Amino acid sequence: MRIEPYYNDDVRPEHILRTLVNETARIIDDLDVRREILRDLWSLHRDRGPFIDSVAETWKAMTADDLLLLDSEALILVQAFYRTIDEFRLYVAFTRDMPTTLIARYDRILERLRAIAEALVVATGMQPDQPIVDSAGIDPEVLKFFTPTWPETPETDDSPLEEPKEIVITGEER
Repeated sequence: MRIEPYYNDDVRPEHILRTLVNETARIIDDLDVRREILRDLWSLHRDRGPFIDSVAETWKAMTADDLLLLDSEALILVQAFYRTIDEFRLYVAFTRDMPTTLIARYDRILERLRAIAEALVVATGMQPDQPIVDSAGIDPEVLKFFTPTWPETPETDDSPLEEPKEIVITGEER
């Protein structure tokens, strides 16, 4: 016998808003944590995939009925948030910018996303839920999975380049 889940339509608008507030916070946290690794991947491999795929979205799965439950201010802010992400995806998909230019734009977009997310928190009166991890009694080997660590970037040698050696071609070498 299967027990069907109970849905209370009275709390559906709040549930949708809470999901969106939590998702905006998660996306910002993910982009913040992944900044250096994404820069390094772009720098070394010019790989666009990690930038484009680093953000999964509930927004695209929402129906018109879900959107009708949001008040206009929250809807405008959520739409602005995801539109900013889409603009960045488009930029990353076709850019040939160098890593420093790309990361500068990344930082500007991240700040814009933060501002929109803060306005959404104020408009909805909902703080994003923070995961609670009680480390008491948990094996340290398991806890290390809660803190992402990235390989260190190799240090570069900033010493001046050697002067090119003069090459002399004599008649015998031709």
